Amino acid sequence: LIGHDVSELLPELTLAQKWDLTATELARNVHSHPTMSEALQECFHGLIGHMINF
Repeated sequence: LIGHDVSELLPELTLAQKWDLTATELARNVHSHPTMSEALQECFHGLIGHMINF
């Protein structure tokens, strides 16, 4: 990953890969506000069919 604030996203994605976490498990993770990690949370909820903001 390359880009502004990408370091905020790496820890969660690294854990997800290492522990083979599902989208449901990742969606249940706590994401602080306002942060870029909220975008990941929205993606995970979308993958499991429960969009938060749309």
